[in-house]
Amino acid sequence: MPWALGSGAEPVRAEHRGSWAAVRAELVLGPVDFCPLMGGRVDPAGVPRGVRGSVSAADQVLARAASPAWL
Repeated sequence: MPWALGSGAEPVRAEHRGSWAAVRAELVLGPVDFCPLMGGRVDPAGVPRGVRGSVSAADQVLARAASPAWL
C-alpha cells in the first residue's frame, strides 16, 4: 500500500490484548482488504482472510467491521 504509507513501509502486526474475554479466533487481513472493509465498501464474505480458531467468531468481527453502525 505504498500510496498510503510510503514505498518503504514495513508490514505491521496489530494485536489487541485484554483479560475481558477468551480469544476464540485469530483473524489476519491484508491492508488492501482491511481498509475497504472498514469503509463498508466490500462484502465481508468475500474478503480474503486467514482464520485460526472459530470461523463464526471471525465472520462476526468482519460483519461488524463492515457495518457503519459501529462508527
